[in-house]
Amino acid sequence: MSESVDFPFEHISAFINEYDLAFCNLECPVATTGRSTGKLYCFRADTTFFLGVQNAGFNLFSLANNHIIDWGDDACLDTKSFIEKRKLFTFGAGKDQKEALEPLLINMNGLKLALFASVGFPLKDMIWPLSKPGPAQASLEQLATGIDLVRDSVDFIIVSMHWGTEYEHIPKTHQMTWAHALIDAGADLIIGHHPHVLQSIEKYKGRIILYSLGNFVFDQRKLYQRQSGIFSCVFKDGRIDSACFHPVIIENFQPKRAEENDFETIVQKIKQMSVRYKTVFLKKENCLFITDSSCVLYIDTPLMRTRIKDMTVYINRGSIEMFDSTGSLQDRLILPQDQEIKDCCYFKDSTGGKLFTITHRMNNTDGDFVSQFSIKKSGIVPEYCIQEMQHRLWKIKIADINCDSIPEICVGAHKVGTLERDDNFLLLYRWNGAHLHKILASSRKLNPLIDFSLRDIDNDGLDDLISLEPCSTGTYTVVVYQWLGFDFVKYRELCTGLEKAWLSDIDPKQYLAEE
Repeated sequence: MSESVDFPFEHISAFINEYDLAFCNLECPVATTGRSTGKLYCFRADTTFFLGVQNAGFNLFSLANNHIIDWGDDACLDTKSFIEKRKLFTFGAGKDQKEALEPLLINMNGLKLALFASVGFPLKDMIWPLSKPGPAQASLEQLATGIDLVRDSVDFIIVSMHWGTEYEHIPKTHQMTWAHALIDAGADLIIGHHPHVLQSIEKYKGRIILYSLGNFVFDQRKLYQRQSGIFSCVFKDGRIDSACFHPVIIENFQPKRAEENDFETIVQKIKQMSVRYKTVFLKKENCLFITDSSCVLYIDTPLMRTRIKDMTVYINRGSIEMFDSTGSLQDRLILPQDQEIKDCCYFKDSTGGKLFTITHRMNNTDGDFVSQFSIKKSGIVPEYCIQEMQHRLWKIKIADINCDSIPEICVGAHKVGTLERDDNFLLLYRWNGAHLHKILASSRKLNPLIDFSLRDIDNDGLDDLISLEPCSTGTYTVVVYQWLGFDFVKYRELCTGLEKAWLSDIDPKQYLAEE
């Protein structure tokens, strides 16, 4: 074949490269090792061709499928190692089932994502011992337990499922049962594959289930095998925005975004196969926004989850909700329609806990509020709020900066009307057991900052202020400050020349270890 490794992706790579994360199900080992298992369809790709996949923009690979073991466990593990050495992400396979079932955790752009992948059953030609290295073969209970373990420590959970019956457009009952159970357990998005054709799209409890996105780069020739799609969305703090299905047609083994008649045919097809789920598609230019009868183009996810004894508390943008151990709603506080929670922090006390939020009043030019709520088993009680006149607030964190066991609240702010991140500064409040009072506005005391966190990085019992600050060279510096009773004072410069513009993408202890 005379075409370059980029040939399959010529029509689609520019689109894929627009996104920070691009997921695919890698339906074969990429290795020079192994021995054929002798299956009727036994796949293995030469490592030289992987450059085309990487150039196309893919950086997130599920290995949980029925072909990753076509050339044995050595080829499977070598594929995982080969990809990860290129600083790309894999999940859904490992040296044993424990490793294969572990979630992939990604910190990116201020958010934390957890990704799970597993092979579903029954799958054609999928007989592989659980005792050997290979793909994740999880039970529903195992997946639900894994989701529950990380649910409170991440912003979003995505599950990749290799399941279903080949060439059938309507998912089986067991797929729907699993999908609903996984969302009930805490998953935010489910991406399915294996049938080699498109299957239904469902919106269940506000979450999206893509039962199968069909083929992408594959050598099947029938029209229904070449009708496919790409799903895209934007992850934001407390929200999945712009969930969208992009119809794709595969011609000459090259996927491209469908146009004209191809576009309309796929649109009608995905609508028809999804009608039983009451999914609503809003057409705009060459894509379909996925929604339901409410026609809302975003999916709210909790900004925070916490527990009070046997109660679970969800802090959402527009409400605070408390559920008991059976899932029954015990209390709900709904914010006025013109208000939303932008960020929050929480600590427990003898009576339950205190929740502090940044509350934004939409269409209001007079700044934001720091609000306090009491969270007890008996219910949710708003206590008071402080309006920061002329300040937009964007981040709130709780810490003990002076080791007196009394929390301080640190808030990132900038002036109303200012959008440049270089103008950010800090507000510091002390809590006296009943309410907050401001003890510092750092606009003249600290360098402008892009992001901040509070943690004890050198194990001295004091929470340090870790600030990500811009440099004149266009890069970033991580600076550590300590509280000296009246002000933050620069303690050490941890690292310089960074290109990452979110502190959550950086592990300060890595640089401490290098000193």
